[in-house]
Amino acid sequence: MKKILTLSAILFLSITSFAQCKYNEGVSNDDIQLFYQWKRAKLFDKNSDIELRIKIKNLKKTAILVDFNADYYIDGVLQETSVIEDFCIKSKRTARGKVNGIIIKPTPEIVEIREKENFKLEFSGLKSEQTEACAEK
Repeated sequence: MKKILTLSAILFLSITSFAQCKYNEGVSNDDIQLFYQWKRAKLFDKNSDIELRIKIKNLKKTAILVDFNADYYIDGVLQETSVIEDFCIKSKRTARGKVNGIIIKPTPEIVEIREKENFKLEFSGLKSEQTEACAEK
């Protein structure tokens, strides 16, 4: 009986953890694909800060440096911009949110308005350039 309860608990936690891993499609070009998700900083803490977690897929056979902006709009009016510069991703790899440190911590104002119907998140200035800075080691 204990084994069944333990297995059920593990299965439940696995399902809920994986269900929360879905990223939304952001933007892409020939070199990279960018995805995002809004998450709490601490998984089961409803009072923890909201973060914008980014996932970037490097489609090239070389390491690249990635730059982009996260632009927050209300009714088409830009409210704020977060900038990511020189984020290095190894060839044919994927960098993910908390694991690789691609996290944007928006201001409290953005957290408050992000669920409004007229809120829009856009990614702009997406650039990538080949580098040896983080090449395979």
